[in-house]
Amino acid sequence: MEEASRNALSSLTDYNNAIMREDFGLQATLSSMFEDSAILAKQTMRKVFSSLDLTEYANEDEYRADIEKISNEIANIYKDNPIIATMEVEMSSSATSGEYYAVRQQILQNIIEAFGDYAAWDETQKAFVLSMGFKMVDGEWIDTTDIRQKIKDEGLNSHLGKDVNLNKYSVNDLETAYTILKGTFADNVYSDSGLQNAIFQTKY
Repeated sequence: MEEASRNALSSLTDYNNAIMREDFGLQATLSSMFEDSAILAKQTMRKVFSSLDLTEYANEDEYRADIEKISNEIANIYKDNPIIATMEVEMSSSATSGEYYAVRQQILQNIIEAFGDYAAWDETQKAFVLSMGFKMVDGEWIDTTDIRQKIKDEGLNSHLGKDVNLNKYSVNDLETAYTILKGTFADNVYSDSGLQNAIFQTKY
């Protein structure tokens, strides 16, 4: 974009919101969805918009067209896959981490089936899946939000006793456990009750 166009778009969030408000087809799609799905769809749109490189656009019209295309594609994804909102709103607060990440894998498979061959995905589809916390590494899908894997990759499971089963912890408690393990002395090992007590102590 030219410098003048960049200045005109200095408040991109407001500008993008204005584009979406003026897109009556998009608004109709969002209105037809469950409220949770519509909210998460708009949050995902903003995540994808924030990753766009303005230097790749020749002019403002080209940018506007891409915002319209991306927002409609994401809205349709959430409309066609309402389970995404169900998982994010309900599972993250009530499920164990084992259940939560299993549902995330189910959702990933649903999206893959809907999108088809990865090699044919467009940039919006790739950006959407990335915003969900999934990425392709050496031909395999990785859930970058999986704290259990993060604990393993960073060698923090050396601080866990054999009786610790991270799958039974809630996602919130697992996040706390990760912070605790990061600050643990090298020779310290937590039993299951010890780790749960340490997590409890951070809450009060």
